Amino acid sequence: MPTYALKKSALLTVLCLIATAVAAQTKPVVVLIATGGTIAMKIDPVKHAPVPAISGEDLLATVPQVSKYATVEVKNVSNVPSDYMDPVRWTALTRDVDTALARPEVAGVIISHGTDTLEETAYWLDLTVDSDKPVVLIGAQRNQSKLPHSKRCLERAEL
Repeated sequence: MPTYALKKSALLTVLCLIATAVAAQTKPVVVLIATGGTIAMKIDPVKHAPVPAISGEDLLATVPQVSKYATVEVKNVSNVPSDYMDPVRWTALTRDVDTALARPEVAGVIISHGTDTLEETAYWLDLTVDSDKPVVLIGAQRNQSKLPHSKRCLERAEL
């Protein structure tokens, strides 16, 4: 299946879960797992280069309107460039995703991630996570100093 179709399918799944919860007059619980990447970077004024600087809570704060649609719980597992993702981190990420999805009140998981290895992480999770609930990875080509691009990535994942 083409990447675009997978993204569209994942987004539609999340939207269906949210619509179902809205119909039941409850907000779904979504777990945001922050791993780092460009989406979590800002330009360092001394180095004049992007560095890890944004937590999952900081990312979530850029889209306050999401609270109308979901209760988002944040879990910060790392704040590293995505080329630092390796089998040890992937294994830990699988445990975190499995733990979140095992909770009956959790509708799905969003993982903020760097784009350099996002597809490898997505493939790993596809092989290792056993759940019908959606797992959506988000990333950004621009850092938080270049809003609104990074903010739009998070908004689209949570809607």
